[in-house]
Amino acid sequence: METMYKNHSNLETIFRIIDTDHSGLISFEEFRQTWKLLSSHLKMEIGDKAITDLAQSMDFNKDGSIDINEFMEAFRLVDLSTHA
Repeated sequence: METMYKNHSNLETIFRIIDTDHSGLISFEEFRQTWKLLSSHLKMEIGDKAITDLAQSMDFNKDGSIDINEFMEAFRLVDLSTHA
């Protein structure tokens, strides 16, 4: 439970960093800009289509943005798939 709480706190912090306009939602453009910045620092190339596909896969309700619950759920699903 402690590990889950720690990860929750870290993910919440990451969400707030990506949400540059502090709207409580991550727009696809905020998501894209963050991935471009991250990929340049990691010296790896990630295409716009891959970023868009990832953002769309996290947007469970298909409203064009990612809220905190969708963000958390995406990481929970990834965590579940690594334990399956």
